[in-house]
Amino acid sequence: MRKSVVVILVAALLLVVWPVHAQDGDGEADTDLTRAEMIDLVITAYDNLRAAQYYSFEINQTQEQVVGSGVGLRRATLHTESVISDASGQVQLDPSGELVASELSMTQTTITYVQDQDRNALDIALTLELILLDGTLYMQVTEVSGEIHETALEDIGNEDRMDEVLATFPTGWVNMSESPETMQGYLSYLTDGEEIPLLEGLNLEALTEIGTTPALTPEMFVAISEGESTADTYIFNVELDASMYYEAMGLSAVIDDETLAGDATSMLEQLFAGMTISQEITLTITENSVLPERVETAILVDVSFSEEATDGVPLDLTMETDSTLTYSSIGNEFEITAPETGSPEAAETEASN
Repeated sequence: MRKSVVVILVAALLLVVWPVHAQDGDGEADTDLTRAEMIDLVITAYDNLRAAQYYSFEINQTQEQVVGSGVGLRRATLHTESVISDASGQVQLDPSGELVASELSMTQTTITYVQDQDRNALDIALTLELILLDGTLYMQVTEVSGEIHETALEDIGNEDRMDEVLATFPTGWVNMSESPETMQGYLSYLTDGEEIPLLEGLNLEALTEIGTTPALTPEMFVAISEGESTADTYIFNVELDASMYYEAMGLSAVIDDETLAGDATSMLEQLFAGMTISQEITLTITENSVLPERVETAILVDVSFSEEATDGVPLDLTMETDSTLTYSSIGNEFEITAPETGSPEAAETEASN
């Protein structure tokens, strides 16, 4: 079961980092551009973004997922709704397009339900900052608040449990590459007492190597059509092959399969088979170049995992992620420096009871 939770958490994490959006394709197509020419324009735009080496971005995202386990009277569901707002950051690449440094600040609110939406179990709101520099990941939680609802968890002491949850978030900058256990929050209050470390089974070194959109190839494009382009912009509706896209990102390396029971590789294969990735991409046309400006994105997931992959536990997942990503300050140089870290202390938190 731990392996299943880790795979799903990694999937949710990467959908936050790499937003994409499903479109209906109602825009008028420009028959002057062939499929190959449209794909080449999109690939060229992202190649130009990487060649610029510096860019900033803003992102907003909503995500809803339902994880179901068991069958019949023994079936249980965990329903999570998450909203990321006020998210912005910067990315620096080297001349070859490899990640040098990035930073991100965002506010995230999460509502978790047990069994159904009438049994609201947990609300958490947090504001955090991330810095990735020279392969080292730093994190700082600047504000966190939350509430556990008695209607869902009558047998759990509300105040004590909420304080326990919020206390997993320390104040000050934490070097996650050196001390990942600092943020090793537990979800035992939702898992019948089974402690599930959130970072168990993750290869953080591989995770720090994921920081930019992977180099696209023509084979990744399942479909592409032109929307309502203008004299200054191209708009394309794109569907990507999920398996090829995330493999190019190195997703399989992020999950340390040797530390997890079961077949995480098989779970990922089944996850991708049940996933659709589509984008509406707006490209800006300049005098000598074309660059990505805005990506409205969505990922849909609907999968029932085989019991061979989940240690005999019936497990299914539905997930929908909608995001808007905007690029700016492309090519404008900046410097990201390592924050000063210290001995983490318990975060100042506010528990609502």
